[in-house]
This record gives sequence, structure tokens and C-alpha cells, in this order.
Amino acid sequence: SMMVFHVGRIASKRLVSPSVTVLDLHVPSLDFFLPGQWVDFVSQEKTGWVGGFSLVSSPSDLPTVTLAVKASSKAPAQWVTLESKVGDAVEIQVGGNCVLEKDFEKSAVFCGAGIGISPLLSMYRQHVRERGLEGKGASFLYIAANEDELVFVKKLIEMASLKGDQLVVSLTQDGWQKPLSGIQCLTGRKVMHTFLKDSTSHDAIYYICGPRSMMDEAIGLLRENGISSSNIRYEKWW
Repeated sequence: SMMVFHVGRIASKRLVSPSVTVLDLHVPSLDFFLPGQWVDFVSQEKTGWVGGFSLVSSPSDLPTVTLAVKASSKAPAQWVTLESKVGDAVEIQVGGNCVLEKDFEKSAVFCGAGIGISPLLSMYRQHVRERGLEGKGASFLYIAANEDELVFVKKLIEMASLKGDQLVVSLTQDGWQKPLSGIQCLTGRKVMHTFLKDSTSHDAIYYICGPRSMMDEAIGLLRENGISSSNIRYEKWW
């Protein structure tokens, strides 16, 4: 299908961690996307760049679209972080093939690090909403550098506890000052190995999103554990 740019406006802007800005966009003409997709993003004021950001919201939130943007030296992220303001006109087009499978006969295993949490959160929201009582459950591993960088963690805890899903949150750089109640709060780089090993099942679909080294490592671990590549979903965004 032809990709189409949809015009929208920034409805709200908030800093949710020292490095992550969340934008809610109001995009009246966008009526469909799949959980896990991303958008090409342009500001109507600034030409010369196109940003690529994952959608955090789910299709049922339309016409509101939520993006989480990590601060960086790249022009799109700089504009969002430093210059954008409520009311600014933007244009987005949706793309991406790493999307939630509607096969709820299989359990889902989500493994996200850093800003890679964004598309997984969109998928998990849909999974929780649509899998029904017969559908298989999910396990979720969320990896961040430190507590300050845990974005959307309250939403995750709320959904996981509602459904009785396993949620593990791991910090790679600092220890826990204020552990979160009701979930496993771990530290260190071995957590992902253990989590993926424990959740190894040939009857599961794995969704992986994060920095390149983390994704390569996760995919390698799953293949070593005998998981077929047809059950591993990820998108390389570099």
C-alpha cells in the first residue's frame, strides 16, 4: 500500500525520565496501525530531516498517538526534546513489520531494553486487551540502566498484575534504591540469559527490542536454546 503522511498536532509534551520525552499527537486522519509499528515523523516547521519513532499507544487510543523519544544528538530527537511545543504541526506515516501476532494459542515473551520498551508496550497493551480468558499468558522482561530511566513501568505493573503475567525488571548500571512491589526487581547483565532460558518454549513467540548488542545477544541465546527463528520477532532499526 502507498505510505501516506498524516497531518497532526502535538497535544501534550512531558519529560518522563532524564532522557525520554513523551509526545501525544492528535492525528485525525490516522485510523489504523498495528501494535509494534513505528512512524516516520517530520515537523512542518523544520525541513531536512525525518525522525523514526516507535508508537507506544495502541490502535484503540486513536486519534491520539503516543511517541517516546530518547534524547540524542540527532536532529529529530533534538527538535522533539528541545524545540517542540504543544500545538506544533507535524506529519507522520506508519511503517514496520515487527507486529503483534494475533495467535493467542501461543504464549508471548517480550524482552525490551531502554527505549525499546515502546513498541513492546503497544503490543502488550493489545495482547492484554484481546487475548481473552482462553488465550495463553505473557512474560515480560524490561531492562533499563537505572531506576530513573524506567519509563511506563507503572503501566506495565498494572497490566501484568491484572492478568497474572510474569514481569521482571532489571537494572544494568545501578542497584535498586526503591524496589517496586509485586514484581521481580533484579540487577546485572545475566538476567536476560536466565529469563530467556526459563521462558524457553517451542510454543511461544518472542518479541525483542532494544539496542543492537542486546538484540543480537537475545536472538543468539534463543537460537542456542533451540527456538526457531520463525518464532522470533524483531526489527533492526539501524
